[in-house]
Amino acid sequence: MNTKVKKLTFAALLAALYVTLTVAQQMLLPGTANSMIQFRVSECLCVFALINPVSIPALTIGCFVANLIMGLGTVDLILGPIATLLSLVFMRLLSNVKIKSLPVLSFISPAFFNGLIVGAELAFFILKSDNVFSLFLISAGLVFIGEGAVMVCSVPLYFAIKDKKIFK
Repeated sequence: MNTKVKKLTFAALLAALYVTLTVAQQMLLPGTANSMIQFRVSECLCVFALINPVSIPALTIGCFVANLIMGLGTVDLILGPIATLLSLVFMRLLSNVKIKSLPVLSFISPAFFNGLIVGAELAFFILKSDNVFSLFLISAGLVFIGEGAVMVCSVPLYFAIKDKKIFK
């Protein structure tokens, strides 16, 4: 099979899997995929960015489509995929910085960017408060913790796929 076709197929499957996992989680456990304390199981798929760069646009598109389906609004249709894109690009850039074969900084970048961007989105556009800065700090911290927990849970997936040629 043509290499371009394989890459496109992999990207399409990964984007579709992200959308399916996110929407299914939101339907089964409302609020867990789009609130201050969010734990999107689909974010475990970010580890594919460490293995295959085709994963970066695929997961960014998957995030956009999932947010579109869940009806999260225009702001989230812009900021959510930007947070995902930045997370994945930095995961890839930091993939060679390892502690005992684990690219720790790569695993922190999704929590950092989602905490910062989604936390700001929640504080400035979604939630209402007189003290926006305090609300931002709380929102950013909670999103960081949720995303960090997801990334910790994705470590076994990383070790399961990192040496598999099928994903490269």
